[in-house]
Amino acid sequence: MINHGLFCIYEQELCMSGKRPSGRPANQDASTALKAVALRRVRELGYEKISVSEIIEQAGVARQTLYNRWNTKADLVLEAVFEQSNTYAAEPSWDGAEDCRTLLEDFLIRIFEHLRIDGDTLRALITALLRRAQDRGELSPGRNVETLSALIHGAFWYRLLNRGVLDAGFAKEIVAETFA
Repeated sequence: MINHGLFCIYEQELCMSGKRPSGRPANQDASTALKAVALRRVRELGYEKISVSEIIEQAGVARQTLYNRWNTKADLVLEAVFEQSNTYAAEPSWDGAEDCRTLLEDFLIRIFEHLRIDGDTLRALITALLRRAQDRGELSPGRNVETLSALIHGAFWYRLLNRGVLDAGFAKEIVAETFA
């Protein structure tokens, strides 16, 4: 199974801890609508140009409905992108009907399509997280978040192109260097 990053780690920790959110179960229709609107609007206008107010209005839900599920717009968009990733990066069918060359080609085409559609969204989310860190005093205000975001992407692609390991350890190294 493919690891889809922070969202999967969060889900795994929640499941292993045995903790479940208290209160009444969340309405899945509302969650689905919020994620669909957020992802559509981010793709149309860019992350910085959409507001929580716009998302909840178009999803037809109350503000509290969004905040009962996610703490921030970034959290909502991240979850929506990772869920969408499952459709693009779904594990290939191993039933033997297709040759491996075709399976790999189809898989790569889906991955490239995902990056074409959501690459800007992912870059914007990293930049938004870095800006939030600056706002909270966790990252020096003198650091250029656009440059840091580009360096993070560069490190990722360099490692990928050179067959390096992309794992939690590498993610932690990038974050440690970013916040140094």
